[in-house]
Amino acid sequence: MDKSAPRVLRALLVALLLLPSIGRADIVLDNVTAPPSFSAASATFSHTIGGGADRLLTVCIAVEAPLGSSDVTGNVTYDGVAMTKAIDNIAGTSFDQNVEIWYMLEANLPVAGTYSVSITTTAAVNINPGAISVTGALQQAVEATAFNDDGQSGASTIQTSLTTLTDNAWIFDCVG
Repeated sequence: MDKSAPRVLRALLVALLLLPSIGRADIVLDNVTAPPSFSAASATFSHTIGGGADRLLTVCIAVEAPLGSSDVTGNVTYDGVAMTKAIDNIAGTSFDQNVEIWYMLEANLPVAGTYSVSITTTAAVNINPGAISVTGALQQAVEATAFNDDGQSGASTIQTSLTTLTDNAWIFDCVG
């Protein structure tokens, strides 16, 4: 891997997850976890999720891997239960930058408490994860996704367009 290239702002993924419809409570931020990076074939960190109704957990993963390694993230679990991949994008010129967003809805989430997020990859890579949980989210699949990458140019900004389909929608993004 070419460590000389800037490690941030190489790829942007956005997943639009549905929020409350009319007559439902507003979305409320529950918790955010930003663990350190891992250089391994797997990574595990703790995320505390609160109680409440209509919870949603999202996990962002940015992986740096040797060029041509393709989709390196094999599985993501929370408390041992498989999460659903919302979107991923692989880009790279000197090494692959794989950025993904995974999510889990209320039906599969454990009761309030602290549990492990486990990420497995197909080889030892640099894994940069994070997790966000909210309450009050509409319980269905991702509404829309978008991505953009700057081709590892080291640009100070990247941007993409995404049109929400639902009023009061939140956008979860992942930059790697």
